[in-house]
Amino acid sequence: MSLDRYISLLEMLLAAGLLFWLIYGLWPALLLRLAHEQLLALRDDLFFLAAEGKLAFDSNEYQQTWNHINRTIKYCHNITWLRFLLFRRLLKPEHRRSPLDALLEDVRDEELKAHIRKQTDTALLIAGLVIWLRSPLLLLFTMCFLPFLLMARLLRGPESLDSLRDNIQHLGTDI
Repeated sequence: MSLDRYISLLEMLLAAGLLFWLIYGLWPALLLRLAHEQLLALRDDLFFLAAEGKLAFDSNEYQQTWNHINRTIKYCHNITWLRFLLFRRLLKPEHRRSPLDALLEDVRDEELKAHIRKQTDTALLIAGLVIWLRSPLLLLFTMCFLPFLLMARLLRGPESLDSLRDNIQHLGTDI
């Protein structure tokens, strides 16, 4: 082999190594760091809500929401889409309802209830985005099927476009 072939082989190996490092090293670390930052901001927001007196620190609603956000922070780096699907499949139907939902039924203040629900939904959305963006396979499937999903949305009519716009705006403002 000539020197040019050795140099080309070395360049290819370095490029493959760099790509592997970016996909499995730097990219997941960056996603987890951003997710933790957003989740900690949600938890701080809940604390400030209680500090303002809108929610008692010792109430079940506060403690369950705090625990929900803390569990999301704690397990965000371990969850993958396969683990999520297996866990969801193995969970009994009567346990699929969140205990937080039952607690929120007792809250009288509708604004507070909506705020807590928004915080827990945002925490789950952040975890879902981390699962989706961290998986090269899911990203590949998304790139392949995104045109078909958008076409299906377009064929449903203008209502689905409005809901799509609302979802994109929600993502842009909350995350």
